[in-house]
Amino acid sequence: MPFGVAGPPTMFTVPVLRYMKTYGVSEADLAWVAVIQREWAAKNPRASFKDPITVDDVLNSAMIAWPFRLLMCCLVTDGGGALILTSAERAKDFPRKPVYVLGTGESVEPPWSARWRISPRPKPSASQARRPSPKPASTTPTSIT
Repeated sequence: MPFGVAGPPTMFTVPVLRYMKTYGVSEADLAWVAVIQREWAAKNPRASFKDPITVDDVLNSAMIAWPFRLLMCCLVTDGGGALILTSAERAKDFPRKPVYVLGTGESVEPPWSARWRISPRPKPSASQARRPSPKPASTTPTSIT
């Protein structure tokens, strides 16, 4: 297992532990959040998991990063998504028409979650990521089908 921040469950441990101490929140209280979220997920036909869970189920699931357990983690933000890329040559054999990636953009900054409450303004990385590239693509949002 790597050391350091390895995604949201490991990034939010210290702030959540502080919240728990300040407000007297127990691990079982946190487990209720997962139980109720699963109840709401069951109402969504596109949800990945719909079976009900109990507080005991959550508390008995694998520890990910104290105080977060497996059933407290979110598939979307905590590593459940995937993007599969292949060559244009290989994509020709697929049953669906391929999507060609013409460019990407990304910007990151240190995960200092403690500073987030200081400023409600967008983070510098968000401002950088939405800037156009130096050499814009010849496509526009309306030309993409």
